Order: sequence, then C-alpha cells, then structure tokens
Amino acid sequence: VPKVDVFIVDHHGVDLSNNPALVKALDPEVAIVNSGPRKGAEPETMKLLLKQSGDVGVFQIHRNVREGAVNAEPARVANEEENCKGAYIHLKVDERGAHFTVEVPSRQTVREYDVR
Repeated sequence: VPKVDVFIVDHHGVDLSNNPALVKALDPEVAIVNSGPRKGAEPETMKLLLKQSGDVGVFQIHRNVREGAVNAEPARVANEEENCKGAYIHLKVDERGAHFTVEVPSRQTVREYDVR
C-alpha cells in the first residue's frame, strides 16, 4: 500500500473501523476526521492518528465533547462547540499537483504541504 498525502479517516474515526495496520501502512501526511461532537473521533483512533502524523496533520470537523476524548489542536478543529454553525475544512490542490492546502476558515488556520 503506498503512502498517502491525505487520509479521510474511515467511518467518522470510529475505533472499530480504523485498523492500526492500515493507518500505519498509509502513513498519511494529513488526516481529516469527519466526526460529530458525539460521533466518531474515538480515543484510540485519535491517538493513533496523532502518533502517526503528529498533530500538524490531524484535522477534525467537530471537537469530540465526550468524557475522555482525544482531539487535535484547537486550531485544526472546525467546530469547537457541540451546537455549532456547521463550519468546514477546505482542501485545495494547486494546479500543478505539487502542493496542497488544508484550511479551517472558522479558525483562520491555513497549512500548506508538499505532495510526496
């Protein structure tokens, strides 16, 4: 399995759906967790992602508000509050395909990466 630049995390980041062997094989530079405030972004998956790519590459749609939750750095979480306004994450690849940008407009966060 080749390394990937961006991994849209399986099944909202549920532990059962994100086998550590798969995540390690993919070795994502960036992981995006399409989670809800009480759905997904489960602790073991988040620990695995943060360990794999470091916090620089983990983004979440919603902060997990459950007790014992593990979350990415706040600047990389689009929706901090449980009752949110529906903020999003924007992924953009340059026209040459050499670089990509991950933006969290609600946090004014922009991170640029080189394609591997």
